[in-house]
Formats: sequence, structure tokens, C-alpha cells
Amino acid sequence: MGKRIIFVMLVLLVSNVPLIDSASAQLPAVDLECQAVDPSGNVEIHVYPGATNTGQIDCTVSNPNVYQEKIRITVASSELLSSAPGEFYVGPNSEVDFQVSIQADAQMSKRTVEIQITAEVVEASGLPPPNPSSSESNLLAHVMQFSGFLVEQIEPIIYIESGSDFIIEYRIINTGNYRDKFLFEYLYDSRVKLEDAGFQISMPTSSVELDLGQQLTFRTIVRAPSYGNDWPINSKGVREMTFTAEISVVSDFSCKYERTGCNTVSVIQTITVYEEASESEKIISGTSEDQSLIYAGSGGAILLLLILFVFMKKRK
Repeated sequence: MGKRIIFVMLVLLVSNVPLIDSASAQLPAVDLECQAVDPSGNVEIHVYPGATNTGQIDCTVSNPNVYQEKIRITVASSELLSSAPGEFYVGPNSEVDFQVSIQADAQMSKRTVEIQITAEVVEASGLPPPNPSSSESNLLAHVMQFSGFLVEQIEPIIYIESGSDFIIEYRIINTGNYRDKFLFEYLYDSRVKLEDAGFQISMPTSSVELDLGQQLTFRTIVRAPSYGNDWPINSKGVREMTFTAEISVVSDFSCKYERTGCNTVSVIQTITVYEEASESEKIISGTSEDQSLIYAGSGGAILLLLILFVFMKKRK
């Protein structure tokens, strides 16, 4: 009798197994897919002055189960800040789109950083998950290079004697966020005018490569015209003429890669060349020291003539 009762109970237990919802046997799971908004497939972050300093990633998280899941999103990246939704619910057999923002410091140096985005199940059908379940997506974030530089004149105004050799110095400072090559030359019109006026110009080098923050002084060797016959004479009895030399400095990186075109800076140098005038030229121009003697002598002669005229008139 006892064996018969046990047998009946086992039959009833086995017969009830199929009635258990098969869905309850599904373990929590999640799928995550992410891709950069940029067509390159990588996250491009522009950090030039005035840029947003951010990059965007589009993601989709999927719940393959027939019950609701609560998903937590975390983003790991060294040196960069990130912004993500945090936690949200995904319905049964559903998916949710979201976006992750990656931010760099303003004008950060060029670099590549790995981004790891993780979606983790923290709740399944309102209960803590019986097993850990997560999905990851890895991307690369590129802090993009930008060009920037300053050009300074060491001596903005040069005063030099005719026929003399002198050096014009300029200082270039790389203010971009990576190594760059800088090309420099005198503008064509400026150089032609100087050479037509009798200048001789020599530039030992026409380019230089500088690291981020590095500076360098480059020089041009110039010989002033050896004549100034047609130059005006100043109040000190010196012939002088003022010229301008315009030099152009260009970022090689900007010309090759930046959409805005070549980043160019032009600097104008003032050069005054002087030459001593001859005494005869000074007299003609009225700047000679002897000119006062000439005026004094002329004045004395006129005075004598007036006295003589008065004397002769009285005698009459």
C-alpha cells in the first residue's frame, strides 16, 4: 500500500513538470554593439581652439529573453571623460539605442585612447540575476592634431648703413598639439621690390620641424644697397630710405590635412637704410652747418648795401 502511494505521487510530480514555464529556465543575457559616428570607424575628437572637444559613439543594447531586464552601462577610458545613460530597462526581446560622449581636454596633445563600453544585467524580471551577464564593445578614440604657431620679430625695426650686412631674426613657436613642419619664405612681391632696390637676400634654411611647445629662431642674411643717390636727405643731413620686408610662415600639416587650408602667418619687417650726404648736397638741401654762415654772409652784404645806399643819398 505504501509503495503504491509513493508511485502515484511520483507520477503526479512528473506529469506537472511540463506545466512549468520554460521561459523561467532562460538565463539573463545581453548583447551590445557600438560604433563611432565618424565614417572612419574611430572616435575623432577635435581639440583646436573653439572646438567642442567631444566625440560621439552610437550603441544598441539587446535583450534576447522573454522577460524585462535592467541594464547598467559603464565606460572605461584613460585620460578622457565620458558620458553615458547609466541604467535603463530593456523589454522582452527588445533593444534600446543610446549614445556615449567622449570628451578630451581643450587643446590636448594628439594621442590614441582605447574606449571600453560594457552593458551588464543588474536585474532580470525584477530580481537580481542568478548569474553574471555582460557584453563589451571596444573602440579607439583619436585626439586629432591641429596646427598652431606664433611668429615673433626679434628686432621689429632695423636701422643700418648702406652697403652693410645685417641679420634679420624671427622666432617660431609651435602652439599646436603635435610635431609640425614650418615653411618660411619672403613673399614674392616683397622680395622683388627689395632686390630691385639693391638688396641681396640669403636664407640659409627654408623650413624647420618643431615639437609641441618648442621654439626656434631662424635668420635671413641681408646686404643693404650700397648707393642712395636718389634718397631724400633728412634734417640731420643724412640720406635715408625706409623699406619693408614681408616674410610668410606656413604650417605644413595644415596644408596637407586641415579642411580650412594652409595656416599662414605673415610678418612685416621695417628696414631703414642711411648714407651720409656730401657737403654740397647738404648745402643744397639746407641741412649743412655751413649754411648758416652763407645766410649770415648774405645778410651782412645786404646790410652793407643798404648803409651805402643811405650814405650816398645823404650826400646828394
